[in-house]
Amino acid sequence: MLVECQHDLKQLLNLFSANVPGFFFQLHRASSGRYRLLLVSDNAEQALGMPVTALSAAGTSGAIAGACGSILRLCSKPSAYSAEYIKPWSVQFRYLHPSGEQRWFEGHATPTAYDAHSLLWHGYINDTTPIKLNELALAEYASQHREIVDNILDAIITIDEQGLIATFSKAACRIFGYQAVEVIGKNVSLLMPEPHRGNHDQYIQHYRETGEAKIIGQSRETQGRRPGRSLV
Repeated sequence: MLVECQHDLKQLLNLFSANVPGFFFQLHRASSGRYRLLLVSDNAEQALGMPVTALSAAGTSGAIAGACGSILRLCSKPSAYSAEYIKPWSVQFRYLHPSGEQRWFEGHATPTAYDAHSLLWHGYINDTTPIKLNELALAEYASQHREIVDNILDAIITIDEQGLIATFSKAACRIFGYQAVEVIGKNVSLLMPEPHRGNHDQYIQHYRETGEAKIIGQSRETQGRRPGRSLV
């Protein structure tokens, strides 16, 4: 339920939020369906780039078009389902900071009955921008790496520790006559003629048990096997 002394609760929230990268809040939905942020910890100001007083004022003035209103809308969308089934909600969203930066957040909140006709959520919103930027950078690196690999004339195939094909480049498709979807997840020995085909699993098992590489890590020339048993 709502603590009667808002000042004491605000101080408590600020003490907690000083040790975490996000901020705490109370979101109220009146019986009319109108949402209002009753309480927000002070570090929301840095995360969202607006005074905490403006966030609270957004609910009382009904300002939906501005940045304050956008925060309310982001909260109210998952809250609609949460209100209907009285279940916690979680949401991830992108936010245009007043500085012009794109930031990413994730929020979690749990509803309780405030009175007979309204609900109150206690929640936490975390700034996940550093994590998201790392994900985007890794995705860009992977895309660039894939483009480089796909333009190399030699076949590039990677396998996991079980000997199953993990990646299969465009050149590998052309040389071996398989599409990547046909071979990924299958034993790489299907690309080998005998006797290597029959011995491959033993090579892998021996390496996993002893760390001794008889074939793995060694450079050598050998034939490959295409569909229908033709050799390359």
